[in-house]
Amino acid sequence: MALLLLCASWIVGIYLGDKLGPPLAVLGAGVGLGLLWLLSRRHKALLLGGLCLILLWGGMLRFQQALPRIDETSLRFYNGQGEVELLGVVAAPPEARPGYTQLRLEAQQIEVKGQWRQVQGKALVRTSPFPKRHYGEKLKVTGVLETPPRFEDFDYRGYLERRGIGSIINYPRLEALGTGYGSKPMAWLYSVRERLSQGLGQALPEPQGSLAQAMLLGIRDNIPSQVRDAFARSGTAHVLAISGLHIGIVAGLCLAVAAWLFGRRRPTYLAASFVAIWLYAFLSGLPPSATRAAIMASIFLFALHLGRQRSAGPALALAAAIMVGLSPLVLWDVGFQLSFLAMAGLVWIAPTLQSWGRAASLPPIIVDGLAYCGAAVIATWPVISYNFGMVSMVSLPATLLVLPALPFILVTATLVGILGLFAPHLAQGAGWLAWPFSTYMLKTVGFFDSLSWAAASVRIEGWQVWLYLAALGLLLWSRPWHRFGAAMGSQLAVLVSRMRGWGRAIPRLPQKWLVPPLLALAFLAWLPMLYQPPERLRVSFLDVGHGDAILIQTPARHRILIDGGPDPQAINLELGKRLAFWQRSFDLVVLTHPHADHATGLVSVLERYKVKQVLEPGLPYPSPIYEEWLRLVEEKGPGRIEARAGQCFDLGKGALLEVLHPRAPPQPGDDPNDSSVVLRLVWKGVSFLFMADVGEVVERGLIMERAVSDCTVLKVAHQGANTSTSPQFLAVVDPEVAIISVGVDSRFGHPSPEVMERLETEPGEGQVYLTPEHGTIELITDGERLWVETEK
Repeated sequence: MALLLLCASWIVGIYLGDKLGPPLAVLGAGVGLGLLWLLSRRHKALLLGGLCLILLWGGMLRFQQALPRIDETSLRFYNGQGEVELLGVVAAPPEARPGYTQLRLEAQQIEVKGQWRQVQGKALVRTSPFPKRHYGEKLKVTGVLETPPRFEDFDYRGYLERRGIGSIINYPRLEALGTGYGSKPMAWLYSVRERLSQGLGQALPEPQGSLAQAMLLGIRDNIPSQVRDAFARSGTAHVLAISGLHIGIVAGLCLAVAAWLFGRRRPTYLAASFVAIWLYAFLSGLPPSATRAAIMASIFLFALHLGRQRSAGPALALAAAIMVGLSPLVLWDVGFQLSFLAMAGLVWIAPTLQSWGRAASLPPIIVDGLAYCGAAVIATWPVISYNFGMVSMVSLPATLLVLPALPFILVTATLVGILGLFAPHLAQGAGWLAWPFSTYMLKTVGFFDSLSWAAASVRIEGWQVWLYLAALGLLLWSRPWHRFGAAMGSQLAVLVSRMRGWGRAIPRLPQKWLVPPLLALAFLAWLPMLYQPPERLRVSFLDVGHGDAILIQTPARHRILIDGGPDPQAINLELGKRLAFWQRSFDLVVLTHPHADHATGLVSVLERYKVKQVLEPGLPYPSPIYEEWLRLVEEKGPGRIEARAGQCFDLGKGALLEVLHPRAPPQPGDDPNDSSVVLRLVWKGVSFLFMADVGEVVERGLIMERAVSDCTVLKVAHQGANTSTSPQFLAVVDPEVAIISVGVDSRFGHPSPEVMERLETEPGEGQVYLTPEHGTIELITDGERLWVETEK
């Protein structure tokens, strides 16, 4: 108890140091020393109170001392002083965001009035996704340093300051000066982590792949926003983050499984749990949140080894006090708060829940798993609600239902990632094992998210969090609570006894425990053989935002992708919806032209799918995205074909894909839009015309060459811009259906009112489909009839 009070005094002192400021901290020093002298002279038993006051004062001074000093040696000193040049090293793996990448730059030097000065500090750099940057890369950055803003509902500046970042730079000019300037062990760890992530992305579709990356490696950049929102509303967002709560749950599951496998008499189960926790932390890249949580979990395991589980509390408090002393700002970090509370839940709440389960005579592995997971959720939910402004009404049942899949996802994802390092083909087979468990978790979360009452937008105040934690602490220490726990255990025992009685009425099946998993494996192995889609042509105009992405699935089971849109997350998610989970290849990928709204998604497709051939116009174009595309084409080795009018691809069973444009090789300086690849897909009596982004000049040329005629479906050029789809062109192609692929509230004003007015006449009102209004639009034909299915 004395150690708990001393640690609490130190931590409270650091908190008060932020609230009271330096003058009161010095005053507190005098008062604390005076009281210590008086108390130690009058009553030795009161010496503890004086020590607590001293630590309270020490914490206040430590916070003031830890505040960054802003002078000429500090990077943030130069915020808002116009364009600067600085040298720095990428201090962490780049973080991908929709449309951009964030770099954490450790500054070394800055140029001031023609002279280079040494500086210290970190800056958050927002830049384009390509060319890709890497940990340990040294960069020369030219841009404007800005102070992070504070928003009305979020203190973004404070959030970055707690991570040691005092400046931001938006889209500066970057010059690479070399690599290998970071820590060698961390560079190796990040390299292995990136290769494991690539293996998971290649073996699993979306969103299963990004889920596995998040849960095994802590990489959450690729998770689609709708999936992230579903986890938040269902109260299971903690499952995605390798933070204190996540490692607390993993520790509980490891303990339960290891105790079941090895028993409790020997420390083997504790050692296995210790190794599993730290391996997990290493795979996540050892971020501060995971490292702190792993340390606290290790202390908890050591207390279990000594047979004093509840004595782990003072040790956890000491660890927290040391961490806060080393970095006072971490006290306001959500990850640190969740780490401490999750471990505290395992120490003080889990034993009570375990006693309930044992009184009910439940199997030990079930008792321990539910107790550890429930304890972590009970201890942390108010902090989650306070920070994220949402109270989930289904958090506990949703968590309990998804957690059984967690160890299976971790084990199978580890297998997939390791095989991906050495044998990608075997990794894809192992991905079949990981897919059912990740799909189960996604479907379960989706079910709870679909409930209208799943979450309430309620922001808990700070005093309410303290009130809840104080009430919970008093409840755990009170005698009525123990009597209530005993009564609850008795009631559970009666309920379980009745359920067992009901179970005896059901004839028992033979206990051949190998039969179910073998049947499941056989089903997965035969599933591709049994999957025989109807002999139809499917063309899906994917909803990927402001850009084009068209998936073609032919009656002969060929798969063609035309463009990839502007967002890798969007194209991967749409392909995951439209393709079976074992379909990880394309027969042909077409890049109509090298603009970002067509090429960006295809870079990710080349990274994650096996591509046999690529078709593109061959236009020399200075673009980082296009250069990355060319690099991947050369690295991955698909056959590269430069599109020319007159080429024809036989897709089997009479389906043909014809190239209508360009006729001649594009030259440097040519308009990329008018150099686009124009395609026509024909099967029996149905035809599709894909116009890419060409303008009226190309349309007139196609008419004069008699390259176009009546078509069934027209993909309107250039997102419906007024530079295309002329009345003359519409009169010639005479489409029955028109599709416009465009983003919501396009900043370019697409589709233009003039084009929409023309389309109301030809093909006619009700026959024009837009991805912002209808979502992904799928057209299905048997060669004679045409069906249109929309997502919305």
